[in-house]
Amino acid sequence: MTRFGLALSLFILSGAVAATPAKAMIGDKDIPRLVSFGGACAKCDLSGRRLTNARFSGANFAGASLVNADLRGASFIHSSFQGARLMNACVAAGVAPADIPSQLTRWTGINSMVQNFGAFFGIYGFSLVSQRIGRRPAFAISLVSAMTCTAATFWFLRDFKDIFIFVPLMGFTTLSLFGGYAIYFPELFPTRLRSTGTSFCYNVGRFIAAAGPAALGILSGVVYKDTSEPLRYAGITMCAIYVVGLAALPFAPETKGQPLPEEEKGFAH
Repeated sequence: MTRFGLALSLFILSGAVAATPAKAMIGDKDIPRLVSFGGACAKCDLSGRRLTNARFSGANFAGASLVNADLRGASFIHSSFQGARLMNACVAAGVAPADIPSQLTRWTGINSMVQNFGAFFGIYGFSLVSQRIGRRPAFAISLVSAMTCTAATFWFLRDFKDIFIFVPLMGFTTLSLFGGYAIYFPELFPTRLRSTGTSFCYNVGRFIAAAGPAALGILSGVVYKDTSEPLRYAGITMCAIYVVGLAALPFAPETKGQPLPEEEKGFAH
């Protein structure tokens, strides 16, 4: 279970139900009312509250207590309830609190499968394109496509069915780059350094990427906290990392059709 898959499943599960107005009964007269929650309310105590048909939009209720709260008909639009206590709560869309972990696991698995389905063809496709037009143009196409598809996924993903549209495309474009690593990195180094150089280039990015979750948290929890959908804006902003790759690409040597580097050179030129 990948962290991205779990986050995406939480993201979709929270926005699966459309908002509807509530009604308070006074005698024989229906008086419409809409209870709306937004912003940050981490560790709030809403135990026992009647929140039928309430609207939670872009809200952070991490660690909140909703024990015995009535959430029937409520809508959860891109809101975080990580670590919230939902014991005995009546949850929207007929999903009982006890079923939420299994639903998250199910949709995390589906997300992972469709993403890797797209990745399979993306990695293979990169090899075909790089062999035909060159390594650097193939990387440029992949970087632009990955940036576009990832931003589109964060912006347009709104329902479970959207997973089957956007996630395979995102997997195709973002993971196609890994096909490029397997082709390109070994062509940069002589025999005595090939394994070390390839491993270094492939794995050093993991240390840099470790700052990604922290950056996403800062963007969604600080920079965009006052927006209606902070996670969407944060995810799109994170796509700017692909611009760094595009900026570095002109300095990368083209290795298509070139002999492997000789021992005394150390690197391809």
